[in-house]
Amino acid sequence: MIVLFGIFGRYRKEIHQDELSSIAAVSDISATYAMWVDIHTMIFVGFGFLMVFLKTHCWSSVGFNYLVAAWTVQCGVMFVSIAHGVMAPDGDMSHGIELDFGILVEGDFCAAACLITMGALLGKTTFSQLFILVTFESILYAVNAVLVLQVLKCHDIGGAMTIHMFGAYFGLAASYFFEPNKAIEDKAERNKGSYMTQMVAMIGTLFLFIYWPSFNAILAGGIDQHWAIVNTLLSISTSTIVGCSVAFLHLGKFEMEVMLNATLAGGVIMGAAADIIASNPAWVMLAGAIAGAISAAGYIWLNNLCKTKLRLHDTCGVHYLHAIPGVLGSITCCFAILHGESVFDEKEQQAHFPWHFGENGRSYGYQAFMNFIGILVTFGIAIASGALFGFLVGKMPMPEEQFDDTKNFVHVEFGDDTSKYNVSASTEAH
Repeated sequence: MIVLFGIFGRYRKEIHQDELSSIAAVSDISATYAMWVDIHTMIFVGFGFLMVFLKTHCWSSVGFNYLVAAWTVQCGVMFVSIAHGVMAPDGDMSHGIELDFGILVEGDFCAAACLITMGALLGKTTFSQLFILVTFESILYAVNAVLVLQVLKCHDIGGAMTIHMFGAYFGLAASYFFEPNKAIEDKAERNKGSYMTQMVAMIGTLFLFIYWPSFNAILAGGIDQHWAIVNTLLSISTSTIVGCSVAFLHLGKFEMEVMLNATLAGGVIMGAAADIIASNPAWVMLAGAIAGAISAAGYIWLNNLCKTKLRLHDTCGVHYLHAIPGVLGSITCCFAILHGESVFDEKEQQAHFPWHFGENGRSYGYQAFMNFIGILVTFGIAIASGALFGFLVGKMPMPEEQFDDTKNFVHVEFGDDTSKYNVSASTEAH
């Protein structure tokens, strides 16, 4: 990576013409930097601590998250820039890659997709396998993102398609090549959380909840950014209430796995259309409610069904937090685009739907259709590449024991509740 940055990288040294002064440029960077720090916190703290729920894999979860994120941020900066230069209509690699603050956002988005993949494979890979897999994934992520966003010109402001769908389905396809039967059987009963580990994992959930509006809004501009922040907060808070309510109505109590994960589905479902929905906030809250209910149902019912019928082992349940809500969010965006013409006057349409105007303007129906094509393209690339590289990396030596920190770190000492791997759930509860 040092060699690649040495060959292609160069620092941005000029102020663009649309920036009136260096003071204005600095002010803009300061505002955007605050939102980027929110996203950076989600990547390193939110995802990292959300994954520590496994009672004998805590160090590996947060440690691998740290290393994978640090690596794939650099991969994202490099590979997205190269993919843009080669594939995008306005791409140009003749002068190398211009490094500025904006490209760091792309790096974090790439890291997010790779960490979603890691969630599906958590505890079942060696670090060497995971490192190689996410390196290849970074390349395919860049290709898919540039193809969907810049070639097909789909609308996906917060990455419902290019981040959540891609990362989840890449990981789910790859998971079939990392001994899923062994993980499902789980003879040593390591694939569980304890009272303390799930409490610590709640830290990750809370950071993700708080900062998700920044994730969906950072690439928007003007009033669209305000809409994205408001819509994400309304959606994710509704999914929190509804997701927990589904578990409570079914079990008569709250369910910690649902509270840790399904509550965040409202942020994902707003990933594509958060900045273009401005007709009625009830629609946004309804979308969040649907996402929370479906995600909670996934953790309560569908997870075990997928294990028994499809032999699909998904350690962190990314299928129900990222994949399905990502699909729903991408479809929601198609309807939001079709609805845009009737909601806004012509001046507002020109501000929020610029692709509709100009010599080669797109109709609303055609833009919605292209967004649907983007969903299919993301499905195809994610599943095909995930299966391919999962198969190749799966040929490497597998971990001796799954979900086991002692195979990855020195000086591991488990507490009393995890000193015996086969602690039963009833004993833990007692």
